[in-house]
Amino acid sequence: MRVLMVWIVTGVATLGACGSVEYSPDGQDVGQETHDGTEGAADADAVPDAETDAAADADADTDADSDADEAVEVDGGVDTDAEVPADADADADVAPEADADPDADVAETTTPECGNGRVEAPEEECDDGNEVSGDGCEIDCTYSCDGAEDCPNDGNPCTTAVCADVPGGRACRHDFNTLPCDDEDSCTTGDHCSAGACLGSALPLWFLDGDGDRYGAPDRSVCAAVAPSGYVNNALDCSDQDNQVRPDQTAWFDAASAPCTAAAGDAFWDYNCSRLVEQRDIVCGACVSSGTSCTASPSGWAPAVDGTCMIECGADASWVSSCRRESSTCLPNLMTTRQRCH
Repeated sequence: MRVLMVWIVTGVATLGACGSVEYSPDGQDVGQETHDGTEGAADADAVPDAETDAAADADADTDADSDADEAVEVDGGVDTDAEVPADADADADVAPEADADPDADVAETTTPECGNGRVEAPEEECDDGNEVSGDGCEIDCTYSCDGAEDCPNDGNPCTTAVCADVPGGRACRHDFNTLPCDDEDSCTTGDHCSAGACLGSALPLWFLDGDGDRYGAPDRSVCAAVAPSGYVNNALDCSDQDNQVRPDQTAWFDAASAPCTAAAGDAFWDYNCSRLVEQRDIVCGACVSSGTSCTASPSGWAPAVDGTCMIECGADASWVSSCRRESSTCLPNLMTTRQRCH
């Protein structure tokens, strides 16, 4: 900033030696020492010209620096009566513009906007910048839930709805619980929740032993902590109407039993529940002559015309029990025998 310094005087200025100016307070000529040391009188006509030139220079400087701050000094002081151009005052009052941050101006003046990814509390609880529902922050910038009462039941008795903190907000989730439950299975006990599923401990199965042979019928069962009366812990009986029919049976029978619950047909011969019909005798008898002796070797069924000896269960047939000699021939002694099975 340039400061125009103007000295205002009321006398007459005269040029002194080497260009110096001498002033007379009353406007009279002031003598000056000449170059050779003599005092001469100033030309009176030069005084008005000097005053005019000084005023012109002052006006020019004032116009050139009108935009700058000015102060007028007189003899080291400030002349408060000096006129300051109006344009200079206006410029002095306006501070130079500084570079401003446009984003900062916008942030100060912009109304909070939901969805811009910035939480502008207290107007917003959250703002994740998306429109996904249920992710913790809704499209209206409120939490997806405030408490468990805001969370729906998923229908699983082994989960509990909770409202939990998640990144960017609060959202519903379903946590596993260990509450009692009912798995709707009458053959389990102590039902409880585990890892989101209702589990129970299986009760033992008991099977009806209707014929008292210690073997139960596979199609008659109950579950209970202890065995009910008349029930056993196995299902191995194949005919619970006949106590002779049981897995440990070793006897042979010539008459059929009642039909087995596990087999079809009226005639039932599987007394030992092996699911097979086993014939006791399956060999053919024969007579063997040796010298004067004649013996049956072995004893067995008299062969049929086709030479076979397969006799059905419960059927009567001839059995070679022994042999005899007649003349030179060895003949069988036959007896009627019934085929036995189990």
